[in-house]
Amino acid sequence: MDEDINKDIDNNSNNNINEDEIIFNSYINNYNNYLNNNGISALDLLIQDRDGNNNIITFCSEIDRILNGGIPLKKITEICGVPGIGKTNMAFQLLVNTSIPFDLGGVQGKAIYIDTEGSYSCQRVREMATHLVDHLECVLLKNQTTQTSVYIPTVETILNSIYYYRVYHYIEIISLIHQLPLFLEKNKDVKLIVVDSITYPFRCDFKDMGLRTRSLLSLAQNLMNIATRYNLAVVVMNQVTTKISPNQKESILVPYLGESWTHICTYRMVLFWKQKQRFCHLYKSPSFKSCFTPFDIVEYGIRDIGFNHPPPLNPEDREKQKEQEVQEKRNNNKNNDEIEMYIEK
Repeated sequence: MDEDINKDIDNNSNNNINEDEIIFNSYINNYNNYLNNNGISALDLLIQDRDGNNNIITFCSEIDRILNGGIPLKKITEICGVPGIGKTNMAFQLLVNTSIPFDLGGVQGKAIYIDTEGSYSCQRVREMATHLVDHLECVLLKNQTTQTSVYIPTVETILNSIYYYRVYHYIEIISLIHQLPLFLEKNKDVKLIVVDSITYPFRCDFKDMGLRTRSLLSLAQNLMNIATRYNLAVVVMNQVTTKISPNQKESILVPYLGESWTHICTYRMVLFWKQKQRFCHLYKSPSFKSCFTPFDIVEYGIRDIGFNHPPPLNPEDREKQKEQEVQEKRNNNKNNDEIEMYIEK
């Protein structure tokens, strides 16, 4: 009798395992299998890096150039700078650019935005998404002979591909990052995670600074595992603080969270002002030399200095532009034929 009761209890407990627990156990088991295999060769890693699109562009060609194509997948990139320099605008631009289709050099994925400061702006993201769609359509118009069946996302599709989370305390963000694998197992097309900012939850006064360091290291380790396992980019925004020199005669601005955090991120980009112009300094990189380049923030988003974007086209203007381009091609072909006839004579 007791054995039958125990069997019923065991059966009930097994039936109570929900889908999230199954996914989490699968994540742990797969990771253990990865550790127990023979690893992966450097050649295989090189081939993986060359195959497919492994970067998310910023729409500033100079920043993309110094990063060899944009924000890399499978890495943690830190962007830090003073207030108002453009960190959040950079985050918004990356969220939108994640939807760029494969055929146009994008990763065609979704994005997660973790907001710790309450700085998310629906209107600004929608504005950038609108200009992105116009830009992609202009690109197709210029290459309509070769790109005839390319998928172009709509503004609604881009906005629907951004998942928003609002956190208020450092325990909340630690818990959220810890549970993200459950979400990513169901949404494997996520290609970007943005934390804006990593600083705010950890600026409160910790009685035990060692606790803050351990919490940050654990958080960063989870983010790195997620980036590698799910082939996505992790971008964290960081603030700056003033550091006094030992002789107390000079002071400089340095990224917040101390020296321990400096070694965590694979890439560090410092945004700063110089002569009323925004600059991006690639401060830390395992592959590229340290350098800096100017950039601008305009109505369309992050752009090169002096970039002139064509105005948005309405449907009638698009049809007119198509007709004009077709007529120009006909005229060019006609001129070429006349030149050939003249040469033959």
